[in-house]
Amino acid sequence: MLVCLLATESVYETIDSLVQGRGRISAATWVDTLRSVFTLPLQIGFVALLSTATVVGAAGMVYGLALASALVLPLAVVLVAARPAIPSRAFVRSLADYARYSIPSTLSGTTYDRLDVLLLGFLLVDGTSAVGWYEVAWKFTLPAVFVADMAGRGLMTTVSARNERVGGAAHDISNTLAYAGILAFPILFGSFALSNALVVTVYGPAYRNAAVLLVGLAAYRVVRAQSGPLLQAVNGFDRPDVAMRLSALAVGINLLLGVFLTLRFGPVGVVAATIVAESAVYLGALRFLRGELVGVEPVSRPMAAQVGASLVMFVVVSVAHASVPVASWTDLLSLVSLGGVVYVGILFAVSPGVRHTFTEAVRGSFSSP
Repeated sequence: MLVCLLATESVYETIDSLVQGRGRISAATWVDTLRSVFTLPLQIGFVALLSTATVVGAAGMVYGLALASALVLPLAVVLVAARPAIPSRAFVRSLADYARYSIPSTLSGTTYDRLDVLLLGFLLVDGTSAVGWYEVAWKFTLPAVFVADMAGRGLMTTVSARNERVGGAAHDISNTLAYAGILAFPILFGSFALSNALVVTVYGPAYRNAAVLLVGLAAYRVVRAQSGPLLQAVNGFDRPDVAMRLSALAVGINLLLGVFLTLRFGPVGVVAATIVAESAVYLGALRFLRGELVGVEPVSRPMAAQVGASLVMFVVVSVAHASVPVASWTDLLSLVSLGGVVYVGILFAVSPGVRHTFTEAVRGSFSSP
């Protein structure tokens, strides 16, 4: 299974990165979406098939993903629109010079992403329960960085191209930061209003302690929504050494501060350490970019509009929650829907940028080719 997975996943991830590197971010996203469409039915089919045989049925999950990746590879290759060629010595030297920073940076980033869970399991007596609470809160806050991750993919390519052609990309970076938190801010303020109701309704009373972690991780996602695009912009300047130092800094702060705060305050401590570590990455990346470019604005009117709309949403949902206690899924969905309507409505009313983006998206979707 390991060989099967590596043979397909390594090739797919490489080709997918090349598609993004050509500036075809949307195409890469659609290819990955198509792979997901193939993956689910293939996994279900393989699991059902293997469960009736002597092979462990769970192996079907691996085979389904591997086959789905292989099926979309030809499309990804076509989108790259380049033929393989033997690299020159200069290219190999350049690649090796980049890899000596990017590989340690990737390893540090992977360690950083899972360090909280490792610390909770290792340091606390009830580590298993704490890890469960953390994972629940982590899953609830995942949508907060969807926009930031998508925008960050394109930002690296855009910054690299503009830096070579016109000497700067401050507007692109500022514009990305302005809208990167468009989901992170309402999720943070929504967690203040409904964290306990969300956790208890979805996972049950046994996970009640995850509510406070939900608020903390939502705050972390707000910072990550800003630091993620900044790191992509740093990579766009062909400075993997800076990214590596920032990644190592994050791991160091998270490890040292995480051990101390976790032993002192429990699971909340590890979340607080992560917020501090991510804030250090944000400040370091912003400082580097401001040294390279003039006009990078970390705070903007669209961002202020998002925070303001989130605050109003918090007040409305809190008042409604006080009047309508959450006793079922229907109550919870009603409050979440109310918050979404309030947030989107206010944002449309006060943000010309959001209205313009929405209008252009609708016009592009329904206009004839």
